[in-house]
Amino acid sequence: MALNQVVKIPSDQGNFDLTGNKNNIDFTLTGGNVYDLSRSYVAITLDVLQANTNCPADFQDKGVLGLGTLIDGAGGTTQGNARFTPTMACLVKNAYMASQNGGKITDIRRVDKYSFGKAMYKKSLEDFDNDLGGFVSKSDRSFYQVGSANEFNSIGNEISKQRQHDIRIPLKDIMPFCRIDKYDGVKQGDTRIHLEMNFEKLRFDGSLMTLMLVPKTSGGVGAGGSGGLLADVSGTINARNCDNITLLTATPSTYNQVITEGKYGNIVDVPFYVGQYVTIAADIQGGAAIVNTTSYKITELIRLPANDKIVVQLDGDITNGGAAIATGTILEDVRIDPRPATSNSIEIKNVELVSEIVNGESAPKGSVVYETILSEEDSYPATTSLNRVYEIPPMTKNFYIMFFKGDGLVSDDNISNYRFTIDNVEQSTYPIVPQDPRHKDLIQKLFVNNGETIQSVNERYYFTGLNQTGSVGKQGIGRHFIIGQPVAFLQRSQKLQIELNASANMAGRHIIFYDVVKQL
Repeated sequence: MALNQVVKIPSDQGNFDLTGNKNNIDFTLTGGNVYDLSRSYVAITLDVLQANTNCPADFQDKGVLGLGTLIDGAGGTTQGNARFTPTMACLVKNAYMASQNGGKITDIRRVDKYSFGKAMYKKSLEDFDNDLGGFVSKSDRSFYQVGSANEFNSIGNEISKQRQHDIRIPLKDIMPFCRIDKYDGVKQGDTRIHLEMNFEKLRFDGSLMTLMLVPKTSGGVGAGGSGGLLADVSGTINARNCDNITLLTATPSTYNQVITEGKYGNIVDVPFYVGQYVTIAADIQGGAAIVNTTSYKITELIRLPANDKIVVQLDGDITNGGAAIATGTILEDVRIDPRPATSNSIEIKNVELVSEIVNGESAPKGSVVYETILSEEDSYPATTSLNRVYEIPPMTKNFYIMFFKGDGLVSDDNISNYRFTIDNVEQSTYPIVPQDPRHKDLIQKLFVNNGETIQSVNERYYFTGLNQTGSVGKQGIGRHFIIGQPVAFLQRSQKLQIELNASANMAGRHIIFYDVVKQL
């Protein structure tokens, strides 16, 4: 038995950008081989380039890679609104697959909407916390957003490194057909995969002196409070605050270091990193504030075991707007402020399909039964009541209705209740209210009928508050829900009537997806 062989297939296109004009990628699976599509994925390599006009060329900043306004039509292009992306399939807008001998296999419109809509139910909060292979992750236990764009060192003197960001999108997350582990290219011949991407929606939101453990309060962790400041692990000390400094001439000099007032027992909680550019703000005892326009580079971070404070070593002496400060001067209310990136850019370096050629002896010899997704989008005037009739395709297992929040992927509208009728048979005795137990029971049945596990019925989506100095870093929550139900598995079409009632005018747009069984 021959060993499996991993193959990398480059995209037919060699150039991509974020303008929206170069979003198409095509791959060809060469006939004559049997492929394990269930383990195949699209690999995209990105470079994130950052700069600050007040800092040298080696400037680097932490940040998060996300899909910007695509998530909910509102945020993501500036600090403050990085939305969590639950699946990398959201980067794919439309997908098409056809073989030389079998013709069209699958043609799915709005892969991004479908995959986002369902993924928010298929992942638990623990899955969100541990998701390190994607875009912005739901991280509420660390100061900085974790991710693979850079390698940041919070202790020691090793300079942090900027590195490429790799995105992997499993084919089976894009097209259900690709769950097959033995696709017979010998029988089907050359197979073309065409993907239309959402590259123009990619954003890198930088400057994260933010994802702090807790907001600063007067009563400590969990005490509530206000003020909008960010705290150390105690919840009571502003993370930017440092101990007072007396400028001495003795060795070691205190001209070029500050010590945090806050305490950090775990290095993952340290809100600074080696190579970071910062400014130092302070008040001269008995005098005015120093001019804090000078940029300093952090060259070393040392944790003091006695009190868990952090010594921040700088690459130059602290000055007053470039002017030396007299020996013996005492600096009070010392604060350290990271320099944020003033510009971020993304460059797509490489796109390829990684697949696996397997032993073809056990490949299916007859017809292959598989699933695909059909969809239809509907628009209508803003209204508080809607009745629509659609045709459910033959061999359909489930249908899902997803609404539009702006032009984003989040499904939300002012729906107060809904009801379905199939072939003139009402599916419920009275209207169903979103988020009530009967609604959630239908959602669970949808996933079970498709052989999928549901992990969460919170019906919420997440975003991460990003702000350099003032606002509290937090996990915001917005509503996200879909409606639908399983249907009788018939070889004929069925008439679907939906009735929607809303507390205020609906947005006037939704999309219906059908899980359909086909044969190749």
